[in-house]
Amino acid sequence: MATSPTSESTHLSHITFSNPNSTQNLNTSSSVIQPPISNIHHFLSIKLTSTNYLIWRSQLLAFLRGYDLLSFVDGTTQPPMKTLDDGSLNPAYTAWHKQDQLLLSWLFSSLTESIHAQVVGLDTSRSVWLLKLSFCLSISGAHHATSSQSPISQERC
Repeated sequence: MATSPTSESTHLSHITFSNPNSTQNLNTSSSVIQPPISNIHHFLSIKLTSTNYLIWRSQLLAFLRGYDLLSFVDGTTQPPMKTLDDGSLNPAYTAWHKQDQLLLSWLFSSLTESIHAQVVGLDTSRSVWLLKLSFCLSISGAHHATSSQSPISQERC
């Protein structure tokens, strides 16, 4: 009889940060259902092309909101300090970095090869999201957006 994989190997932990400088701020919750990594393409089935930004964006926003990850791309979740006062690696940073890299991987998987080529070298989910927003704004001619507006809340693109 085959053993079932552990929830740790098939499901992602939900991570929240309340104070980026604290080591006490990591909250993992097994009560939040997360998609198995192998099935992520079912949730992000639309790949970004040069002509479907609004459709791609709506898919991503629903996904990010559903898994409480929107704050990684909209900037409200800032990376915790990399090291603690004693010079040791901050576990909260490690957890944040792992979650962000997984989100970055999901973003990459939702891009066509030609679009992915435009973001090679970017290393955070936020940097990829902002570059794609910038690309959209330049293509659509929607340069009227002000820097005070949240990129996520802008309706045009």
